[in-house]
Parts: sequence; C-alpha cells; structure tokens
Amino acid sequence: EVRGARDVVASGTVEVPADKPLKLHVECLLPSSEYEYSFSLACGASASGTFRTLPESGPVRMAVLSCAKYNAGHFIAYRHLARRNDVDLVLHLGDYIYETANRPPGSQTPGMGIGRDFEPDGECSTFEDYDRRYRQYRMDPDLQALHRSHAMWATVDDHEFADNCWSEGSSEHEEGRDGPWISRYRAALAAWHRWMPTLRGGSGSDQIVWARIDCGEVLSIALLDLRSHRRIGRGADSTTLGDAQRAMLIETVSASRSAWRCVASPVLFTPLADPSLGPGSANALKTLKLGSKAGPDPDGWAGFPVERSHVLDEIAASGLRTFVVSGDSHVALHLRAPLS
Repeated sequence: EVRGARDVVASGTVEVPADKPLKLHVECLLPSSEYEYSFSLACGASASGTFRTLPESGPVRMAVLSCAKYNAGHFIAYRHLARRNDVDLVLHLGDYIYETANRPPGSQTPGMGIGRDFEPDGECSTFEDYDRRYRQYRMDPDLQALHRSHAMWATVDDHEFADNCWSEGSSEHEEGRDGPWISRYRAALAAWHRWMPTLRGGSGSDQIVWARIDCGEVLSIALLDLRSHRRIGRGADSTTLGDAQRAMLIETVSASRSAWRCVASPVLFTPLADPSLGPGSANALKTLKLGSKAGPDPDGWAGFPVERSHVLDEIAASGLRTFVVSGDSHVALHLRAPLS
C-alpha cells in the first residue's frame, strides 16, 4: 500500500515464491511528494516505510554513503540519516557489504572485535555466502531504519565482489580455492540484485548496475559501476567504464539539459599523490590506501589516466556545471590548498 496526501494511490496482492525477493513497480506517483508504504503478510503486517519522489524543479538534497564494514563498527551514520526528513535521495556508492572473512589476509584490515562477527565466518565466494552476508547486514536496526526512511540508488564497488577486483579477477581471488572468477562474480551480482532496492535487470553477467538518474530540470546523475567493466591494459586499452557506460557518462556531462550534472563515482576521481609532497606524505597516502609505493593509487581513477583525461576534457568542453562525488576513502581530509 502506497499513500500520498493520505490517499491510497496503489494497493494489491501478489504471490511471492519463498526464494524470490519482492520488488514492485508503482506508477502514478507525483514529484516532490512523500509516500508511505507497508506490506501485509500471512504472519502479520510489516513496519511502514516512507520515501520522497524526486522534484521536477527546485533544490535537490542528497546524502552520499559508502563503505560499511559490519565487523568494524556500528552503523550510527545510518541511524542519524534515517532521522532526517530533508533528504530527497540517498546515493550509496558501493561497499554496501564487505565480502571478507573475520580473519582476513594481511592485505586487508581486520575486524574490531566488537561482537559483530561476520556471517559466514569465512570469505564469501558463493551465492549462499553473499546472500547470508546481505541477510546479516539487513538485520542491523540502523540499516533497516535507513531503508524505511529514504529512497536509495546504489551501485557497487569491489567488496560487493572481492577486494581490488576488475572484470576478470581480484587481487584476493584464487581459482584453486574460490573457483572460476566468472562464477563468483555472477553469484555476488545475483545476491546484490536480490537484496538491493533496484529494478535494473538483465541476466547472468549482463546485469546492468550503472544508471543515469534525472531529477527534472535540476540535476542529472551518472551513477557509475567501475568494477564490472574494468579492463587492465596499457594506455587507451585500459578502461574502468567500458564502452556503453562511457557513452552514458559523456552524454550526461556534455549534453544534459539539467542545471547541474553529478558524476557519482565509487572510487576517488582526483589523485591525491603528488611527487612534490615528499616521501613522508607518499608513505602516509600509501598507509591510508590513497596511494601506492610508485605514486597514485592504481585502484582509483588515477590507474586509468587516459580515460580520466577524456572525461575531464568532455566536462571542460561542455562548459556546464558538473561536480563529482566519490566513495571508497575511509578518511576525512582538511585541504589547506586546492588540488590541481
């Protein structure tokens, strides 16, 4: 049941197989309106939820989230965001879950021992593993409150699959232990589509995660997936976008008629490493996973300089107002001077 202005605008009955998620497409919703919804089941009624539809004009206020490691802390930020009533849209830029084990390899950060051990205990590699991990996350009361309070558009980063992954593998994936990469990738993506609030579809490895979101005349958002289509090569042969997604991004930043354009990137767009900063700063950035021993972080956009320059050229040529929001970084930075 969906309510707007105290009027029932949609209701109905649907039979859902026990092993399938319930996802509904509701039409006839008005812009800039708040709606309430709930479900009645054989075992009782669900708690009600609310969301706001996007405005056609006027300001858009969005919240940007990323990187929620269940065994490393409590989801207090989710709790506070759920209490706000002035948010039109929540963007989750990936690492909604972490696939890692409670006792991860030395290349990853261990849990904090706060009584929130991962389920399953080991690293996720099968559909059942990822499904169980999402189920554990969704039992968290603060995450439940967030989803009950706001609409969310989400994308993926690496930990929905495996650490530092690309289209053909991951730095932590071992076929002898984890099986073929494509099987693991499809299992992880199927679990993501099952649990996340999205109607984006497809089948197998062709399921689309990236999307363009148009908020009337105010804002157009290019919500990116920088893992599924990532190919490591040399120069122009390297891509983190793939052809179809790159075309969508370029069209959004160069031809959208909205007042503003937003590039929603799961990883940092601006490289923070600078040779002039000296070895101390370089080591600090490496410790924070914002750089490497050789310089910029190769896992971010800095690892794809030709494609990044192409996107920047298109933004500059358009003369339109564009900004970038990025996830992946686990630190707060105070910049004394603007980055070049």
